[in-house]
Amino acid sequence: MQGAEDKRKADGSKLYFLRRVPADPVSGEDWGLRSYASSPTEPQAGKDVFDVYSRSAETALNGTAYREW
Repeated sequence: MQGAEDKRKADGSKLYFLRRVPADPVSGEDWGLRSYASSPTEPQAGKDVFDVYSRSAETALNGTAYREW
């Protein structure tokens, strides 16, 4: 891992990024993406993605949908 220099810091620290996002372990498919431009109740992908969520329709043992975690 080489990393990229963090231009915001003078100490020479580096930023590391994922090469790829692994599949959702619940559904085995791609994650849903949430950007700052989307509403909290209807997440959408965008240029500023900050979160991922499961798109699975299944529920956890406590009855909560995996999508809401």
